[in-house]
Amino acid sequence: MIPPISNSVGDDVQWSLPPLAPAGPLNEYSTFLASRPASFETYAISQILSLAHKAPNLPLHIVHLSAIDSIPLVREARQRGVKITAETCFHYLSLAAENIRNGDTRHKCCPPIRTRSNQDGLWDELMEEKDSVIKTVVSDHSPCTPNLKLLPPGISNERKADSDLEKESEKGDFFAAWGG
Repeated sequence: MIPPISNSVGDDVQWSLPPLAPAGPLNEYSTFLASRPASFETYAISQILSLAHKAPNLPLHIVHLSAIDSIPLVREARQRGVKITAETCFHYLSLAAENIRNGDTRHKCCPPIRTRSNQDGLWDELMEEKDSVIKTVVSDHSPCTPNLKLLPPGISNERKADSDLEKESEKGDFFAAWGG
C-alpha cells in the first residue's frame, strides 16, 4: 500500500553522504537552505508518484509543498489521472530566505523557507485560475520555547536564561536548533 502523505525528504536522500552535509557556517541560513535543496522534495514526490499505479484509486496528498520545482510533477501526474493534491504553508508564502538573518533560528523549518522567486512561483500557482495543484494553505504550527531554538542574544527579546542543556557554541546554529 502507498502511504497517502509524502515527507519532504526521502530516506535515501536524508542519509546521504556529502555533498549533502553542511558546507559552510552552521549559523548561516544559506548553509541550512543549501543542505535541503528543492531536489529533496522533488525526489520524495517522484518516489510517491512512481508507486501510484499500484493503488490507482488511492488519493494522494503532498503536505508542505515548498519548492516550485515540484509543481510540474504534481500537475503531470494529475493529467495522467493520478488522484493527487498538494498543500503549502503560510510561511512559504510570506517569508523569503533572503530576509532571514544569520543565526535567526526562529525561521528553521523543514522543508526550509526558500527564495523570494520560489515564493512568487508558489503564489502564481495558488492563484492559477484553471486548476492549481495547490489546493489548500495550512498552518504547520509546532510551537517551541525560544531556548529550543537556540537563539543567540539580540535575536529575540523573549530569550530566557540559558538552560544547563544549552551550549554556548550552538546558539544560532540552524543544524542544532529544534525545528524539523
